[in-house]
Amino acid sequence: MKKINCYFSVIVFILFASCGNKANTTGGVETLPEVVEEEIWEDCEYCNGRGYFTKECSSCKGNGRLRMTATSTEGRSCISCHGIGLSPCHNCDNRGFFDCPNCFGGKIRCTSCDGAGKKILRYGNDVTFVDCGYCQGGGYIECPKCFGESRIICRECNGEGHKQCPSCHGSGGPTIVHSQTTDLGECPNCGGSGKIKIDCEECNGDGRIKIE
Repeated sequence: MKKINCYFSVIVFILFASCGNKANTTGGVETLPEVVEEEIWEDCEYCNGRGYFTKECSSCKGNGRLRMTATSTEGRSCISCHGIGLSPCHNCDNRGFFDCPNCFGGKIRCTSCDGAGKKILRYGNDVTFVDCGYCQGGGYIECPKCFGESRIICRECNGEGHKQCPSCHGSGGPTIVHSQTTDLGECPNCGGSGKIKIDCEECNGDGRIKIE
């Protein structure tokens, strides 16, 4: 009985093997298994295999937290000019001019006729008096130093008698700026890191590029 079972097992194995061979043949020609080409990938050189780039968060300016700053200004009077923005000219004692030291009333004595207004003309024994041509007979001419104004303008203040206050530069007082910054918490745009990620366009964020 044991021999019959052994023979029966051998026959079943042979039939199963022959069926498998027929399934792998077509028209008597044995077919080979399909060869699958292996894909080759390498790290993206643009993003160094990370798949993304980072840049400063525009919402928090890279701080990672949102802050709001409120400012206010306060004006105060200048202690030097008491808020008027001007200071007296000490060069001319706040007058804006100087009295001309070269003349009196804007006139000086004519040097051609020595203030006489006349000149003597002699024709032999005859003597004639004529008006001085330089001063037109007046005996005095316009002062060349003050141009007949009898005063000289102060160059320090340009005749104004005052100058811009050197302490406040004419503003009348310093402007004090007060600022207060309030922390609004973690930046939701970058999660507090101060950086945001941008996918690499070359590898579409995968970090790898397939080699053709």
